[in-house]
Amino acid sequence: MSRDSSCATRAIFKIALFSLFLNHPVVSAQDTLTDITPRLSSALKAQPFKLIDVNNKLHQLANYEGKILIVNFWASWCTPCLEEIPAMNRAYMQLKDKNVAMLAINFGEDKQTVNQFLKKYPIDFDVLLDESSAMSKDWKINALPTTVIINPRSEIIDTLLGPREWDSEEIISAVLSIK
Repeated sequence: MSRDSSCATRAIFKIALFSLFLNHPVVSAQDTLTDITPRLSSALKAQPFKLIDVNNKLHQLANYEGKILIVNFWASWCTPCLEEIPAMNRAYMQLKDKNVAMLAINFGEDKQTVNQFLKKYPIDFDVLLDESSAMSKDWKINALPTTVIINPRSEIIDTLLGPREWDSEEIISAVLSIK
């Protein structure tokens, strides 16, 4: 076995092994929200969090109880994250008055970096800072972008890896059907 194929085999093995330790549902980037049925026999409560946004306002999970919450983990260096921002902004404009909240949780970057990014690529909904990546670790975020969908009872109903066309009719309809 060549050194390159040995490294590739080890990498695939590590990814497979790591996936065994995930304790919440994960779907592939090809799935859309409408393709997804709940992966849990009993819902998993979202881990509480307290983070500040880019304007120093404190946000915590309890503030969103009673709403559908879309939590998107991203970073400024993540190309797929950049690709989905316009669709997320458009989806937010359609959903914000329909008991749906959206949060963009920045993964491990400082406030200055995030604010510089936002000047070039505005995000219309709240951008929270997870500078230490503590929330990302608590929520077992292992790839970017990752979006966690939470029902009004603060239960995780699904976790989506990769970018989506969040403003598509199918996804908007699926989000609005969450009970």
